Amino acid sequence: MHDVIVVGAGCVGSYAARGLAEKGYDVQVLDKDREVGDSVNCSGIIGAEAFSSLDLPEGAIQNVLRSMKFFSPSGREVPYCPVDPMAYIVNRAHFDQLLAKRALQSGAGYSLDTLVEGIAVEEGGVRVEVLTGGERRTIEGKVCILATGYGGKTLPVPGIGEIRESIQGVQLEAEMAEVETTEIYLGRSITPGAFAWMVPIGNGKSKIGLLARRQGGELLRKFLELPSIAERLQRWDGKIKANLIPLAPITKSYSNRVLVMGEAAGQTKITTAGGIYYGFLCADIGAEILEKAFEKNDFSEKSLLPYEARWKTLLKEEQRMGSQLQQIFTKLSDRQIDAVVELARVDGIMPMAERLFRYDWHAPFISGLLKNQLKSWAAKVIKAA
Repeated sequence: MHDVIVVGAGCVGSYAARGLAEKGYDVQVLDKDREVGDSVNCSGIIGAEAFSSLDLPEGAIQNVLRSMKFFSPSGREVPYCPVDPMAYIVNRAHFDQLLAKRALQSGAGYSLDTLVEGIAVEEGGVRVEVLTGGERRTIEGKVCILATGYGGKTLPVPGIGEIRESIQGVQLEAEMAEVETTEIYLGRSITPGAFAWMVPIGNGKSKIGLLARRQGGELLRKFLELPSIAERLQRWDGKIKANLIPLAPITKSYSNRVLVMGEAAGQTKITTAGGIYYGFLCADIGAEILEKAFEKNDFSEKSLLPYEARWKTLLKEEQRMGSQLQQIFTKLSDRQIDAVVELARVDGIMPMAERLFRYDWHAPFISGLLKNQLKSWAAKVIKAA
């Protein structure tokens, strides 16, 4: 019997596996993909704070995010160029592979091409039913971590809650000309209530994608037809990757002998749908809680409850303010979005951003923004909603 079974070899799963293996626990990671990172779909932007505060592999960094340009529906442009780098752009598949390598070096085991079909929690442990190599097997552990990412549902486990709100993330990789910095596009005709992006990753290539409530693939193809995009598009293979991203935390992320981490738990930024750094921070919390559980040999729901209390406290204000801003932004017309961008050009929004904005922590900036010229709009939209 293993001490810990981790379902999911993505970045959060491998990060958690390494941390627990370094503490001396017998950790086994299971993943349905044949190679780590095979099915990843991500812009690959990770805040600079994550690299400065955590021990993360830098070998997958492709570019540095030093500035951004925001484009309004009518084409108005406003740059944002802080003094320090905001984030790093990584090759996500390679990043996940490097984290898995570190977990392996720390003593964790990996079973790839292994599909988890069911999880049964029993008095003495957790039984995980898998399909691997064409055969069905049972793998046993004392506790289980679900770090599966989010695909619309979590593996059914008694006592684990659900995520009630999500958004589509669609993206492609293309050869693009004249993309010098990350570009953010706003407008209901592009994607209602969300945004599109173009992220240069080096060697003349960019990741192009958007968030959408529905019809994400269709919206992305229309986005490529915009003159400002089409005239720079040189080549792409026609493939679009899509996945669902949670926009709300899971209602309950713990149960007897089970913890849920990362996107599977809704540990994401509501504003951008990113969640890598948050997932790492929550994995560290989970490792601390599990260490105490092993010391007491108590893996009950009551023993694991502090995990959720701590991570939801950590992210509560960020997710609350992000949800409020999203609610307002979803109701804005293109004319109002144009006005917001114009305010950023001529008013004090950008200086305020330089004082309050942090790439992974948006609540202080959102609070300041809603007390600025947007206050009256925010009040009307919230009342109407």
